[in-house]
Amino acid sequence: YDPRLSDDPDIDYSNSFNCLGVAYWKGSDGKGRIFLATNDHKLIQALISFPTANDASTLVMGQVDRWRECNYKDLSITINNKVDHITAGVVADHGDGTYSMLMFPPKDASAHQCERALTARGNVVVDVRACTSSVGSLGYTIARDIGQKITGQR
Repeated sequence: YDPRLSDDPDIDYSNSFNCLGVAYWKGSDGKGRIFLATNDHKLIQALISFPTANDASTLVMGQVDRWRECNYKDLSITINNKVDHITAGVVADHGDGTYSMLMFPPKDASAHQCERALTARGNVVVDVRACTSSVGSLGYTIARDIGQKITGQR
């Protein structure tokens, strides 16, 4: 796996790769295909299609297992040779097939909080990162709503 966001050589997540999620996976295990990704550094959305629903579900559960190893771990992200730090929170299982993890900036920083959310709907994986000054459950809500659109429940 190449732990870089898209093909941007100035962004390196390699030392925190397992904790950051599917949207950062270039090629997504050789099975998936990212067909929508937006990134304005406050909201990242990725939809990854797979040949089967089982493939999508397997990827989500594998990533959730990796996230669980990141509870309260300090993560670093290097962008244009500037290192930023965040602390991963505990993984939440929302009971609807959607999982999320809060990420917090250092206590002395004025950076935004972020929430990562991940779900599989049919053969599609939805991966969202939302960042605001008080993120709440925004990442979960967006991932859930996209998932409901995919399945026709919304």
